[in-house]
Amino acid sequence: MQVEPYSNNMVKAMDLTEKKFGRWTVIERADSDKYGTAMWKCVCTCGNERTVRGVELKNGTSKSCGCLNHEIITKHGMHKSRPYKIWQGLKTRCTNSKQPNHERYGDRGIDYPERWKTFEGFWEDMQETYHDGLTIDRIDNSNGYSKDNCHWITPFEQNRNMQSNIFIEYNGTKYCLTDLATKIGIPKRRLYYLHNQGYSGMDLIKQALAN
Repeated sequence: MQVEPYSNNMVKAMDLTEKKFGRWTVIERADSDKYGTAMWKCVCTCGNERTVRGVELKNGTSKSCGCLNHEIITKHGMHKSRPYKIWQGLKTRCTNSKQPNHERYGDRGIDYPERWKTFEGFWEDMQETYHDGLTIDRIDNSNGYSKDNCHWITPFEQNRNMQSNIFIEYNGTKYCLTDLATKIGIPKRRLYYLHNQGYSGMDLIKQALAN
């Protein structure tokens, strides 16, 4: 390709020929783009050639032709798997303020270790006891996600754990709402409805039995 004589912008551009940026190696100067930004013809380690803006090379915005990102996503071969989605979900709950449950996680300081910023680190810690159908659960809800504070349980067990946070005393014994529903023969959804309406203790039980 015949390159037009350098403009003033070209003269001022730093010579990047033969320099390496990520997987790119600069071959030669190319035309400037319509804004006058220096462009460079580059070859990726995979063999693909592209024309890349010099500023993107220098600030690291462009590191390859796209093969690097593809390898990062697919190197473990699990980016469409259920464990991968579980890992993405726990990170989102901790870091995305727009996520509906963020107030119960990120806002409370619930986080995850540096090692779990990559799926590989998370999966190496948690894969041994995983099988399909299980969900991740924090043993101590006041602490964040980590190998020592997480285990795999069934959705039923996780739901039971959430329900067991609500206790009602009945005839001198404390029951979680689920067990209380079984004890007095009232559908648990009825007890939860009344609890959410502000009833508690014996008032909740009396109201449930009265209807």
